[in-house]
Order: sequence, then structure tokens, then C-alpha cells
Amino acid sequence: MALDSEGETRKLAAIMFTDVKDFSKKMGENEIAAMEILKVHDHIMRDVVAKYGGVVIKSLGDSLMVDFPSAVNAVRCAIEAQERFWKYNTNKPEFEKIQIRIGIHLGDVINLGNDIYGDGVNIAARIEAITEPNRICVSAEIYNQVKNKMPVRAYNMGVIDLKNIAEPVEVYQLLLDSIPELSEPSESAQHILTHGQLETISSQEQEEARRVEAARQRFTEGRSKRKRVLLYSAVAVTGLVIFIVAFFFLRPSGSGTAESVRSIAVLPLKNISGDTQQDYFVDGLHEELITDLAKIKALRVISRTSTIQYKGTQKSMPAIARELDVDALIEGSVLRVGDQIRITTQLIHGPTDKHLWAKSYDRDVRNVLSLLSEVAQAVAGEVEVVLSKGEREVLANRRPVSVEAHGLYLKGRYEFNKLTRDGFDNAIAYFEESVAVDSNFGAAYAAMGMASTVVAALMWKPVDQCIPQAKVAIAKALALDDGLGEAHAALGTIKLFFDWDWLAAEREIKRALELEPNDATTRHAYADYLAIMGDVNASLNQMVIARRYDPLSAVARVTLCGHLLYAQQYDSCIAECRRWLEVNPETRTIRSFLASAFWCKGLYGEWLAESRKVAAGDEEYIQALDRGYQASGSKGAVREAARVLAARHLKNPASGRMLSIAGLYSRAGVKDSAFVWLEAAFRERLPGLLHVPIEPVYDNIRSDPRYKALLRKIGLPG
Repeated sequence: MALDSEGETRKLAAIMFTDVKDFSKKMGENEIAAMEILKVHDHIMRDVVAKYGGVVIKSLGDSLMVDFPSAVNAVRCAIEAQERFWKYNTNKPEFEKIQIRIGIHLGDVINLGNDIYGDGVNIAARIEAITEPNRICVSAEIYNQVKNKMPVRAYNMGVIDLKNIAEPVEVYQLLLDSIPELSEPSESAQHILTHGQLETISSQEQEEARRVEAARQRFTEGRSKRKRVLLYSAVAVTGLVIFIVAFFFLRPSGSGTAESVRSIAVLPLKNISGDTQQDYFVDGLHEELITDLAKIKALRVISRTSTIQYKGTQKSMPAIARELDVDALIEGSVLRVGDQIRITTQLIHGPTDKHLWAKSYDRDVRNVLSLLSEVAQAVAGEVEVVLSKGEREVLANRRPVSVEAHGLYLKGRYEFNKLTRDGFDNAIAYFEESVAVDSNFGAAYAAMGMASTVVAALMWKPVDQCIPQAKVAIAKALALDDGLGEAHAALGTIKLFFDWDWLAAEREIKRALELEPNDATTRHAYADYLAIMGDVNASLNQMVIARRYDPLSAVARVTLCGHLLYAQQYDSCIAECRRWLEVNPETRTIRSFLASAFWCKGLYGEWLAESRKVAAGDEEYIQALDRGYQASGSKGAVREAARVLAARHLKNPASGRMLSIAGLYSRAGVKDSAFVWLEAAFRERLPGLLHVPIEPVYDNIRSDPRYKALLRKIGLPG
């Protein structure tokens, strides 16, 4: 234990939080009977805690906070507690059952007198808040300590963003073979909870704890005649309750005050000009307003790809706020008449639908960019966000752009956002026209560079045609304005996937995030960089953060499934894929991740079924899978499929096929053929080669000396 200051020490501790399901409801039905049940709960818990060397630090109503000297003791205590309560509940009426939730975390805590506090305590409390009755949830720190020291099974719930915890936390649900009903993961454990759901659970627990503690005091008071003792006891307990509730249990209630607004979604602006030809202009202003707000680090701003889905919606503001997990919403309209424009905006508190602020702006269309910056700064002022000097300068220094050049740029963004091959071609053409009109329009150069990079990454056009064009546009953009986040993000992507310059890639992507911390697409790029460098857990954390900025994006969901696969969290990958396929059953990329996760778990029948769906419409390939599977199982299936693709490549060479063929031969165990195709991909410098170290499809060849030689040639860690 390390000494920090007088009377204060730090230590590593296993912290357990518990509470009882629906206890305040039982008090409302029969307070005296409920308090008798609480006595039973306290007796069982204190007995089992003492057995495993734990110390009850605090008791608030039906909730306990316990300090254990080891992770193993904490988990053994939790399991025995659930077993005892399960046995106690047998044949009991519903009212008398005691169903508890248990959350445990191993972390650094500060020991001050008889009290402890710190992140270790806070994380344990948040884990307990997402735990279901009768269940035990633990952090990865706990699970990693106990998995090789005691017989315990667990379900990985994934990396979860917990309320008021800076970094997402990996959480496991323990599976109890001693209780058949708890030997498999619960249905809801297979769903990653959102920030908003956690806040709801938390506030419910907080209120319940208050009621139980108040009832405990009333019950004690009714049983005793020693009033003076009771008076001092009540004062002491009340002080303790206030401290515990304030420090450990209270969370912001979202009262609608400015202080509670730290996340915002800008809903699609309405075009009230009566001219549908202005839709591109209004949609463009919507995106630019989001971009301006996203530069403010103190605000979490939802990406356009999620908010655009509410265009024309009839949903209520509270419903939208819940779905996007935000405190506030901005809605507005645009009226353009000739060169004059009026933008009306309203700031609305999401949970209550209360209007916090509204204003109309009338400007010449030539000053529209400075107008949007003015709106962003006004919103920041209303929610009492303090802008840094750099943020103020970025928002204030918006140079005028010619109306024609800006209009062409907005048409380009409109086409870009279609995310189709034709859309990108049209976008690049519009951006080229825009800079031809105004050669000092940096944003248009940046967008041109990003569009060309995407086209190359998707192999829609030759790399040697797109990447040089992208580099020229990016260089011009950064020469005009080094503060263009999109230009740095595009350059970082090129450095990563095409130049294989890892240091430059990291530098540019981090610079992009510094400029636009809310940009989910750049988070995806950073997640890719981290995964390629071998840090799959940090990569997955970035994906979880990105999802908070872009919760409804198909791209974000697809990418998250891929990173769960790379992190070998196969159960979580399967659950996430299935959730998405319920909404979008035709997403082939998701199905390919699902199939791969099935293969990695040895579920070859399920793998075959999903692989057939991925290949829907390609009867030759499906027949090869079926023929090989019937002849010699899963390896026979992938071997036959590889032969079909290889034969096609010989007739009609396509670079994108090389890695698919290599992966199939790797799974089939035909190593020589796998390396032939990997070497061919290396000669083409295919971007997908960078995923070889993390793609499970290549697991069979990692022990081969040729694998490490390939990584050395690419320059990857291995």
C-alpha cells in the first residue's frame, strides 16, 4: 500500500457492489415484512463476506459496498452468495424472494481512514448498475485474475461505455453451473447497453436506495424508545446517506439546465424555400453545422450519418434523444430567396422537449459559413460550454467563399454522401469545378482528396490513378489551411494503407482527431491503425467511442463487428452481427464476419449456412462449398471454394480476389497455395494485406516461417 498524504493510502482492491431487486416496491406493499426480509439479506451477506475475508465498507439501504483482499475471494464470495439466495428462494412466494445483483472490479482505490474511494470503486458501482437480478458481472481485470485459479465460466459482454467512466470497460457475466438457470448467458447480456439505458438504471437504483434507507430508519425508530440515542443515530445515518448518495450513487438527472447538456444531435434542417432544387444546399448546411459543432471538444456531437435518418420523421424529441443518447437536439429551417438566406434554429432539451433557446439569422448567402460558425458559438454559449482559444479562433476565422464555388462544393458533398461509385465520381467532378472557380477553397480540395482515397481503398479505380490525385489535392488543402481535419484524415489513411508509413499515419490521424474529436470516421481509421499495429483491445475501445458519435451508422456497425472478430471476441461478434441482420438482412459484409466467427468457434454447420448466404446468387461457388463439405467437411468446403475463385482469377484477373483465395487456402490447410496468393497480393501492395496479422482466417499459417517473412517485408509487427 502506497502512502499519498497524511492518513491517505492507495492500494489495489477487489471492490464488490450489491443491491436487491425491487426492494422499494416491496416496502410500498408491506414495509414491516420487507424490513424483515432485509434482515435475512443482511445476515446472509455479512456471513458470506466474512467467510471470504471481505470488509463491508458502506451499507445504503439494500446496497452494500465490500472490499476484498483478492479477486479470487471476491468472486468466490459472490458465487456463494448467489447460491445461498437461490437456495433460500426455493418455494418462497415472490414477495419473500431475495434476488441480488453483484458487480465486481479490481482497481486502484484510495484508503482514507475507514473509507475508500476512487476509480476502482466507481467502476465497480457502474458494473453493478448494468447487472441483472441473480447475476454476477465482473470487469476484465477481475476475470483475468480468476480464470486460471478457479473453475469459472463467463460470457464476454463486450467493451461497454459506463456512465461517468472515462474509458469503456470490458465486462463479463459469470455463468454458474451450480444453478442451471444461470449456466448460460442471459438474453440482455448479449446486448451492449447504451449510455442512456445506464443512466436510467442508475437513477432507479439511486431512488430505491434512498427509500430503503429511509424505511430502515423509520423501522428502527418505531422499535426503540431511546429518543436521544435515536436522534444522534438519525443525524449520523442521514449524514452518511447524503455522503454515499452524493459520492457513489448520484448521477446527473438531465433536468434541462445548461449544465446537463454535454451531448447534441443536429436534426436535418428543413427546406422551406418551396424549391426541391435547394435540397442539396440545405443538406449541405446541415452537415457543415455538425462539422462546426464537432470542433468543440466539450460536446459530444452525433454524426450526420446517424442524424440524417430522422429526415422527415414524425418521432417525438424525447424518442429521438433516447435513440441517439443525447441531452439536447437542434432543429431548424432554411429559407433561401436569391442571394438572401434565413436560418432559424432551436435548441431543445431532449428528455423533456423543453425549448432552451431559439434564434433566426438573416444573411447574404456569401456569408453562410461565418453564419454557421456563429450558430455553433451561440449553442456553446447557451449550454455554458467554455471554448478554448483554439476553438474560438477556428470558428471565428471562416473566410468568405464565392457563392458559385460553395454551391458546387455542397453539390459534391451531396453526391459524396450517397456512398456509391457513381456518387463518388460525381462528387470529385463537383469538387474539381468548385476549386476551378475558387482556387483558394481549402475544404473543396480536402473533400476531393478524401473522395479519391475512398475510391482507391474500395478498388473502384486503379490505385496509381487515384492516390496521386488525392495527394495533390490534400497537399493543396493543407497549404491553404492546416486546420482541415478531413485533409489530415485522408492523408493518414493514405499513409497507412497505401504508403505503409506507420509513423506518418499515426501522426496525421491523431492530428485529425485533435481538430475534429467528434468525427466517427476518423475514429474508425485510428481503430484500424491500432489493430494493424497489434493493439486490438485499444482498437476496440476506439470503435466503442466511435459508436457513441455515430450510433445508427451502418458503416460503424459493420466496422465494430470486424473489430470484435479481430479481438477474438467471437460471442460478442456473433451477437452484434445478429442484431444488425435483424434490421438489414442483406448486409453481406456482416454475414461474412458472422460466418468467420462461427468457423472460429468450430460451428462449421452454422459457418456453411452463413457462407451460402454471403454467396447468394453465385451458384457455382455455393455448389463448390456443398460439394467439398459433403466430401471432407469444412476444410474440403473452403478448398473447393478456393479452386473456383482461383480459376476465375486466371480467366479474369482481379486484385480484390487474391486475399480471398489466400484466406480460403489458409483455412483448408493448403499453406503453399495460401502463400502463393499472399505473395501475389504483396506485389500488388493491396491494402487488405495489413489485416493479415489480425484476420483469424490466417491462423493456420502463423507458425510458418514464411508468415513472419511476409510481415517483415510489409514492415508490420509480428
